[in-house]
Amino acid sequence: EYVASHHELDTLIRGVPIQCMVRIKPSVGYQKEDIRLDGNRVSILDVNNRVKEEFDCNEIYSPDQTMAKIFDTSFPPYLRAFSEGVNVSVFTFGATGSGKTHALEGNQTDPGIVSLIADNIFNILEDKRYRQSGAHPDASGTNFSFSIKIRYVEVIDEEIFDLLQPTGAYGHHTLNVVTNEWEGPTINGVAWIPMSNQHQIADYFVSGCKNRTSRSNEFGKLADKATAIFSMEITQITENQDSGDTSVLVSKIHIIDLPG
Repeated sequence: EYVASHHELDTLIRGVPIQCMVRIKPSVGYQKEDIRLDGNRVSILDVNNRVKEEFDCNEIYSPDQTMAKIFDTSFPPYLRAFSEGVNVSVFTFGATGSGKTHALEGNQTDPGIVSLIADNIFNILEDKRYRQSGAHPDASGTNFSFSIKIRYVEVIDEEIFDLLQPTGAYGHHTLNVVTNEWEGPTINGVAWIPMSNQHQIADYFVSGCKNRTSRSNEFGKLADKATAIFSMEITQITENQDSGDTSVLVSKIHIIDLPG
């Protein structure tokens, strides 16, 4: 089990620069290899295999790396920070067909980011509840409980649609952004759905993906211009049995599928 150090948590709480992680999509047989990897540098080659462009990234993963391996290598500090009250955002960016959606959704043999986050955050919080319960020898005399809820929206041409509406997002009116006194800009009327386990999160996410737009206009498919935002919010309540004090910790993680 990964346990973040106080130094890592302090750094994340203060805020860190955007961390760029690159995963090279496996090539199709007829495609020419035009990418060269060297440590944390990726080079784009021309037709004569000469370097045309170079990019330095925080982390680069070769095509044979699974999403589970990438997740286990890169995500634990951010997941632990999320469980300690830090808001986290994950962006997937790339051209259409580069594997953004696969990175989020995964498949039966290689789970995507959403399923991996759901599995791990439930395990972290259940372990936290066990450690603070009377069943654990080092219990601290507190009552700990948590709840998790999710939402899933799609933004197209400055219109916002709720993908978790049971009858389909596009049978409903668009949603508006309003300013909340405590949270700042928020989406008014979006459905936040409580979750009881990680499998339920995965099921709702898949259901929401099916509600994403398949419409087109004179400029082409709207899906190529759509941004999807999957959000998970955890609320943790700790009651001190000795003092009677109660603390509430709320944090969110946003997983954003940017247009190609």
